[in-house]
Amino acid sequence: MKKLLLVLTALLFVLFTSNAQKLGIEYGIKLGPNFSTWTGEDAEPSFDEEKKMKIGLHGGAFMIIPLTTILNLQPELLFSSEGVKYEFDDGAKATAITSHLNVPILIRLQTKSGFYAIIGPQIGFTLGGKAKYEDDGDEEKEDIEDLRGVVFSGLVGAGFRTKSGFGIYARFAKAFSSVFDYGDDYDDKTFNSTIALSFFYMLKMTGKK
Repeated sequence: MKKLLLVLTALLFVLFTSNAQKLGIEYGIKLGPNFSTWTGEDAEPSFDEEKKMKIGLHGGAFMIIPLTTILNLQPELLFSSEGVKYEFDDGAKATAITSHLNVPILIRLQTKSGFYAIIGPQIGFTLGGKAKYEDDGDEEKEDIEDLRGVVFSGLVGAGFRTKSGFGIYARFAKAFSSVFDYGDDYDDKTFNSTIALSFFYMLKMTGKK
């Protein structure tokens, strides 16, 4: 199922790119920091822990497909580093780092002033994860097991685009699927939440203005 969804996603991006001139599509690249954490009852820290946001990076490509004069469809293909950090009273730290290939499919409301708002779903493909433990100068890493392969989320955000093609926007993503998949053994209640700040540039303008 995961491989099929990846193939279908790639085919859709190829289809839209090859027909960009006909459809009036714009496309660009983006890069920026993530500020992510885990929420839910299984992610709550114990009495001697403090949960903090993990800082990561995201980057990739996106398209803007006109629907009306102000409404656009904005599909994206992004690599994203997410996770969470826990700090203990004795100075030890534990950090979960997960890597994802995310595909948001967003509705974009664009104003003439350059400001815009976005909202929509996201499907994420988990590429893997590492747990890092730091204590008294020592550091250990190990693979995180039982990560859910496909994660569904909802996104909302806003941004500003200049006439030169440069822009910036911020968004919040909340996962509806849990971080872990233990099958029938346990119903995990750990969910990823991410605030992303993106800097982007429109690589090419195509079709009618």
